[in-house]
Amino acid sequence: MSSPASAYGLSEREAAVVACIASRSHGTRKAVGVSRRQLMEATGLTADQTRRACRSLDRRGLLDVCERFRENGGCAENAYSLTEQAVALLSSGALGEDVFKATS
Repeated sequence: MSSPASAYGLSEREAAVVACIASRSHGTRKAVGVSRRQLMEATGLTADQTRRACRSLDRRGLLDVCERFRENGGCAENAYSLTEQAVALLSSGALGEDVFKATS
């Protein structure tokens, strides 16, 4: 059985990442800092699956990814925000009614 998200061309993995970011941003365009490990734990995806899903969502215009760095030049967690298109997708119920409960 296919999920509601698949009707919009989202894979289960992409839908899980969108749901995680939506949960943390309360379905708004607010940017949230989330480490890859936190995304992995919240979604149950592997590191590669998480990276590919984020890259795909970014390319498709559903997720804005802002790389962040520490003062010493080291990598910090990325900041993610949903695009207007992703917020509209969530508002349509494409990911189900319990999207905000999925990762809280």
